Order: sequence, then C-alpha cells, then structure tokens
Amino acid sequence: MNKNKLPLISILIANYNNKPLIERCIKSCLNQNYKNTEILFHDDYSSDGSISEVKKFSYVKKFFNKKKKKIPYLDAMSAYIKMFNKSKGKYIFLLDSDDYFFKNKIKIFLEIFSKSNDIEFIQDFPAIINKNNKNFFLSRWPLFAPTSCLAFTRNFFNNFLDFHFQNKPEKYPEVWLDFRICSFAYFKSNNLLSLNSNYTFYEQSLESNQSKKFFYLSKDWIRRRFYSHLYVNSFNTSVINFSFDYYFTKILYKIIGSRK
Repeated sequence: MNKNKLPLISILIANYNNKPLIERCIKSCLNQNYKNTEILFHDDYSSDGSISEVKKFSYVKKFFNKKKKKIPYLDAMSAYIKMFNKSKGKYIFLLDSDDYFFKNKIKIFLEIFSKSNDIEFIQDFPAIINKNNKNFFLSRWPLFAPTSCLAFTRNFFNNFLDFHFQNKPEKYPEVWLDFRICSFAYFKSNNLLSLNSNYTFYEQSLESNQSKKFFYLSKDWIRRRFYSHLYVNSFNTSVINFSFDYYFTKILYKIIGSRK
C-alpha cells in the first residue's frame, strides 16, 4: 500500500536528562512496521548532553526548552501540548524518552482505531524493564496506564485541551498529564479502551527523581493521590467521591501530605 494513503501518525517524545536512553527510544519509533509517521522530540533544558544526542537523528523534529519552570508536572504538560500543536498526525502516540515501543505497536493500535469511529483513546499496560521497581505497581491507579502507553485521535486531544484549560491545571498540584488524559477518557468522554497485551516497554529506575519523590506512602505520594481524587471529582462523578480510598487519602493528606 502507498505510504501516502496511510493516516499520518505523530509520535511525541518528551525528554529530560535521559541521554543514554534516547537512541533506544527513537529507534523503536523508526523501526515500526508502520512507516507513515512523524517523530517530534522535546527536550526540557537537559544538562546531560541530551541535545547533542537527539541531533544525530535528522528525521526527528526537535524542540528545545530554553527556560525551565522547575515544576516538573507542568513542564511535562507544556512539552506534550507544544508538540501536539506542531504535529500533523491524525493519531497521536505519547512516549517518554526512557521508554520504548514494541515494533508492531503503531500498526496494531491503528487497526483497532480503524474498526470504529467511536474509538478515540487506547491504552496498553507496560512491560516493566526494571523488575526491582515494585514502586511502579504501588504508586499508580489500577485503571490508568502511564504516558508512554497512551494513544488517541486528534479530535479527542483537542476536546481534552478545552476541558484542561477551563479546569486550570495548577489547581491540582502534581497531577500529571497521563492521569488527566485517562480521567477525561474514562469519566468525561466514556472512551477508554484498555488492551491486555503489552506493547510498551517501561524503564523508570529507582534512581529517577520521580520514582524517589513519589515512593509509595511518601508525603509527595499522598499529596499527589489526594489531588488526583480532587481532579476526578471535578468531573462531577460519584465513583470516587464516596470511596474508602478517598476518605483514607484525605486523612493522610491532612496528617502528612499538607506539610511543606
């Protein structure tokens, strides 16, 4: 089939200080057996030589942040939104630079999207590379996958952005983009399709800043979980509002998480 007749796929990669893993990440996109893709790469003012590493890949559209806000969850959101606005694809795949794709991922997801116009959001759950990182399973919500596992239509993300900016992102500190997108898909658009197979490889080492900061039952973990509940409640749903988890988290937040 002629490549130009296939829908264009946009892969958006966000990076901060992951130089050793960038080549693996980008090559997993270039080696896909679906070829009509564009790769956009955003570096958030890395200090480890990441910029020189990504410049080796001429095919990649590159964006470099020259000033960091030093608010990681907002920086990451801004990176993906900026790339989305510069992208042209009908379907969008998100990817953190320390993760990578199974070689058939895009083709498999696209086959699912093409089955029905009602399918606008797909997530898979990752194969964890770092088997010692038990914190991944303890620190995440069971329904929602991390950033690198998310793919959606352009229309879906435009609708999400309308809701996102109306809801003022800074109202919910440390609630990251992946949780917001999944919540929107599940509670607002009722359009979250989860796949049982693993098409994404997830790295996050125990030494990463986010893994350390949000370790299970740490002050920051409690704080993020409390604001995640508040974010879900902004959809005016009773699914979470009256759960034991909500009240338990609220108590922990008042005792521990609200401390500076």
